[in-house]
Amino acid sequence: MKKYIIWEILFAVIVVAVVLFFVFRDRDQTTVADQALEKGKQLYAEAAARGDDLSAGPCLSNGVFPGATPTDQWVVDIAHSPRVEQDNFEINQCSAYVRGEAKHYIELDERGGLIKYF
Repeated sequence: MKKYIIWEILFAVIVVAVVLFFVFRDRDQTTVADQALEKGKQLYAEAAARGDDLSAGPCLSNGVFPGATPTDQWVVDIAHSPRVEQDNFEINQCSAYVRGEAKHYIELDERGGLIKYF
């Protein structure tokens, strides 16, 4: 009988520990992609506030994380939505991405809306 009570108590402790873990874990963790998207939105807001001409689809950043390796680096580019042929030309894309110095790409439209990211 004592053996069953010990097992029941142990089981209850484990269940409570698991529940507490999920209740109190850090929900504010952001992914690198989330951080890059936030930085992209910030760069767009700064360019728009300066009155930069975004109609030609400029590259806003060839690297949002200073010192990051190409595998971890993100670029931020403006493109047309819907996409036009000039958006596909390498000359109109972020040079760090074209040269392989950044693996990840954030594409915003002329109004700062997210087109895609990868």
